[in-house]
Amino acid sequence: MEQQPDRPQESVETRPPSPLARIRGWLARLKWPHLPRPALHTANGGRFVAVLDLLTPLLGMYTGQLLLRVIPNAQVWGIAVIAASIALLLLRLRPVGPKELADWLQAALGFLILLPLALNATHWKAWSETWQMVSVWLVACFFVISALLRFKAQPIKLSLDRSQPFDRWDSLALVLLIAGSLLLRVPNIDTLPMGADPDEASLAIANAEASEGIAKDPFAAGWATHPTMGFFVNGLFVRWFGRTIFAMRLPWAIAGALMVAALYLLARTTCGRRVALLAGVLAMAANTAIHFSRLGINNNSDALYMTWTLAALWIAGATGKPLAYAVAGAGMGFGQYFYFGNRAIPFVVLATLVVWLIADWRGLLKAWRLILVFALVTLVVGGPLFGHWLTNPGSISEHLFLTLPFSERIMEKSVQFNLPVSTLWWYQIRDTLLVFTMSPDQGSFYHPGQPMLHLSQAPWFIFGILAIFARIKRPFSQGLLAWMAVDMTLGSLLIVDAATFHRMLGVLPAGILVVAIGVDAAVDVLTRAGRWSPRVSAALAALIVLVLAVVDVNYYFRDYNVHQAYKTPTQEAVTLAALDYEQQRGRGTFLLCTHEGVDDSGKVYHSPTAYVSHDTFVGCVPGVLDRLNRSQPMTFYVLPDQANILPELQTRFPGGALTEYHRRMDDILLMTRYAVGAK
Repeated sequence: MEQQPDRPQESVETRPPSPLARIRGWLARLKWPHLPRPALHTANGGRFVAVLDLLTPLLGMYTGQLLLRVIPNAQVWGIAVIAASIALLLLRLRPVGPKELADWLQAALGFLILLPLALNATHWKAWSETWQMVSVWLVACFFVISALLRFKAQPIKLSLDRSQPFDRWDSLALVLLIAGSLLLRVPNIDTLPMGADPDEASLAIANAEASEGIAKDPFAAGWATHPTMGFFVNGLFVRWFGRTIFAMRLPWAIAGALMVAALYLLARTTCGRRVALLAGVLAMAANTAIHFSRLGINNNSDALYMTWTLAALWIAGATGKPLAYAVAGAGMGFGQYFYFGNRAIPFVVLATLVVWLIADWRGLLKAWRLILVFALVTLVVGGPLFGHWLTNPGSISEHLFLTLPFSERIMEKSVQFNLPVSTLWWYQIRDTLLVFTMSPDQGSFYHPGQPMLHLSQAPWFIFGILAIFARIKRPFSQGLLAWMAVDMTLGSLLIVDAATFHRMLGVLPAGILVVAIGVDAAVDVLTRAGRWSPRVSAALAALIVLVLAVVDVNYYFRDYNVHQAYKTPTQEAVTLAALDYEQQRGRGTFLLCTHEGVDDSGKVYHSPTAYVSHDTFVGCVPGVLDRLNRSQPMTFYVLPDQANILPELQTRFPGGALTEYHRRMDDILLMTRYAVGAK
């Protein structure tokens, strides 16, 4: 092999290293603590998760310092939270060891942060600021939920069709359903239905007190033992729109629209897209759903949070995704802060888990971590209220034993109607079971004279029940029946005066879904018999549901007289006076002339006027009339029980204009307005 001649070497000029290179070399020689790559680069979120893991313990330390400052004579809470946060930080930085240990410690730390709030250590809630309590609660929720999101997905075999994943068409359907629901619920919401119920305005007064800082504790029980968190949420609308009937009712119109979206998601996951669209349209147009979405009472929350929780729970079971479990736990926990019917949600969830256990007990056992942390999310989200109930038992049981079928009330009814108690119980069971298709409302908020579902939907409901029993081996069929049985038992069967709709709104979405399943099953039978194409089948199902929806909306806004919602003439009259006060923006002096709801000092106790006027609406009593300021406009609202005062008012304050208000349904005189201009 021929040897290659050597090449002359090139001269290389050596330069001293730059200052930046020297710094890099110096840093490279230092011995830094080893941070394992999995802790900084995880499959669940990469660098963002790593940074979040390091910042979360720091947030816990700050919360511990906050507890040290706000809880007098109980610094142990703050010290314990700080110590646990330091331990969590060390575990996150630890190069070796089980990954789940830090996640469980983080979830436990969230529960620890919650405890001083739930137990109200040294009664610190009595003088703490609202933002301090809410901050501690939100941090505790964040710790538990963010820990849950790190767990591994574990789906359960629930025999659900997952061949059609969610796509942009589902997003479009949700947007259209929410928009359509709001269009049916928001317009003229301050006047339809006519007549604000005293419960509406009483709740609204509590909302206003929360918005104005008069009430400070969002984790307690307020008016009629209602949890106060709902007052603070609705108080935001009072801040934005003022003390108006519109602000009183708007939150529940939004809740009604969100229920429609939640029902779509539930049906989409368990029954497919077509049934989801049918159920969404039926829920959007349901007369009962529309009516309670247009009231300022919190009963409508039952339908929202029940459907929200079950939709997220079935998605969680089918996909095993921790996020879905977190959403379900948050829905079940947060729902406890609203109407009492939401206390049935945990029992429906337990019944659902039993169904899952029968369907796939091995998969359910493998998902025990997710279910356990799901329960912990519920416990932490609703924990402050649960703690309040434990330390103040009367706040949960005050009204409970007044309405149960074995209470003294049913004995009184037995004597009143001269009927055996067993007969009254049978009537209650019968009315509860037939509430969807036969039994009309017996409560004071609706009285539509028909069942919960429009009569045109009764055949489809029966067909849906038959279809569900025909598919009873499917877990969701069992779960849907369990939902209806549990909620109807707790919502009406165990309460005297069944079946009032406002106690059973948590089961309304289930009834609507049964109707949608009935339409889908009937069309499927016709399609097989007629050998129709899928397009014809879908068009027929859409046409049937469209007709049912139009009939339902027409019934509520045209056939049913929403201008007279079965309130007393006095309640309707004071509502008119309150609306008139709103329209005139409180300019001048407003006086209510009635013997009912006005004391000797002129204070008005009618809640609609007390809510909108903040006690600037006064009664027509001698002491008030003698000191009226005649330099500003005066408006007198004379109810029939004090009609004889009108000539005296015209004599003392001449030159005013008279306007009479009559009820539309029977032309009864509600009140007379006498308006006197300023001199």
